[in-house]
Amino acid sequence: MRILLIEDDKALGESIQEYFKLHSIETVWIQDERKLPNLLKVYEFDVIVLDLILSFCRGEDLITYIRERGMETPILILTAKKNLSSKEECFLRGADDYLTKPFEPKELLLRLNALSRR
Repeated sequence: MRILLIEDDKALGESIQEYFKLHSIETVWIQDERKLPNLLKVYEFDVIVLDLILSFCRGEDLITYIRERGMETPILILTAKKNLSSKEECFLRGADDYLTKPFEPKELLLRLNALSRR
């Protein structure tokens, strides 16, 4: 399985990447969401894990960007935003799952496996 992780928090990104590595999951991790367009041209991913609070744009806008290009790759939101309006907006834009921080790494892994089977 190949995952695209879009997370600007260095410590969290590193820990997720290490956890995935233990489970034989290839992870392409970017901290700068402006690199997304080039990555989507070069790689195919089984699941995209996306933080909503990023440095240069809103994660919600990246969901729209991905879906407007016809990409059907499952998108799992991983964020500190817990309010229902944020969840609703993400699902309406095309997200497939939503997990709030803090989270259990095993739950993230279970959700990724479920999404990759679709």
